[in-house]
Parts: sequence; structure tokens; C-alpha cells
Amino acid sequence: MGSFINVFLPSTLIVAVSWISFWIRVEAAPARVALSVTSLLTLCTQVQNHKSQLPSLNYIIALDIWLFVCIFMVFATLVEFAISYNSYVIKRVQLSRNSGPEGTEKSPKAKPNGSWMLNVDESDNNSVVSSQASKRNWWLCGLVLRNVTRVDLASRVLFPLTFSVFAITYWAYYLLIYNKE
Repeated sequence: MGSFINVFLPSTLIVAVSWISFWIRVEAAPARVALSVTSLLTLCTQVQNHKSQLPSLNYIIALDIWLFVCIFMVFATLVEFAISYNSYVIKRVQLSRNSGPEGTEKSPKAKPNGSWMLNVDESDNNSVVSSQASKRNWWLCGLVLRNVTRVDLASRVLFPLTFSVFAITYWAYYLLIYNKE
């Protein structure tokens, strides 16, 4: 019971806390990196603490497997952010290269609420054409930005699902071995 309270529960909570970064905007790079790195360092400290309390062994024990997977999951959140941020930057560069003719601004601009939207100068009053072009360009910008967040949306489901499958498999396997002895 002591290992459960001192190792398994805290490591599970640390992994779950690292998943919060999937709900933080891609533009907030310092917050996401700080959360992932802090979680990773906390788990490494926990592993070091665990290793110092046990005698030196030449083989891997079940607790080592658990802690390794926890570290891997937290590291994977950091890698996921790198992929998400890279695709976000690539899409922004593509949008800025597709700027319109002089006098028309088609590059994304930051809004006060932090969202990115496409601004089209509608100074000319060709109501139907200008309005349709504005709606089409705004929709395309939204589509591109939604593609970037799909990595985060998928991760919100895949990471907890993967860790849950691992935890169920881990506990079923080792409890089965424990009950046989």
C-alpha cells in the first residue's frame, strides 16, 4: 500500500497534469513548455527517490516499468507540442506569403482575445463581391487554424486513452502474477 500512495498515485497525477497542456493555446509556448518540463523533472526526481530507497538491482522491476512509461508519456506531451507548434508556424508562414495585392491585408492579425482571424480591408463597397471574398477568406483562415489544433484535439483523447490502456494492462498482468503466488 505504501508504494501505491508514495509512487503510483503521484506519478499518475503528474502524467495527468501534463495533459493540461493540450488545452493551452499553441501560441502560449512558454506555458506549455514549462508545464511539460516541470512534470518531466518532477517524475525524474520521483524515480531518483525511488531508486535511492531500494537496494541496487541488476534487473528491471515492475515499478521501474511503471515509472518509465510515466516519464515517456510526459516526454511525449513535450514532443506533441513541438509537432503542434511547428505545424502552426508553417501555416502562419503560408498565410503571410499568400497576402493580397497592395491595399488589401490578408495576413493574420492578433485580436485582443488572442484568437487569429483574417482581416480583409473592405474599404471598396462592392458589397456582394467584397462580402463573399471576406467570408471565403475568413473561412479558409479558420480551416487552416483548425487543422493546427487537430493535433491537440486528438491528443486530448489519445494520451489519456493510451495511458488508461497501459494502466489496466499493467495492473491486470501484475495482479494476476501476484494472485498466482
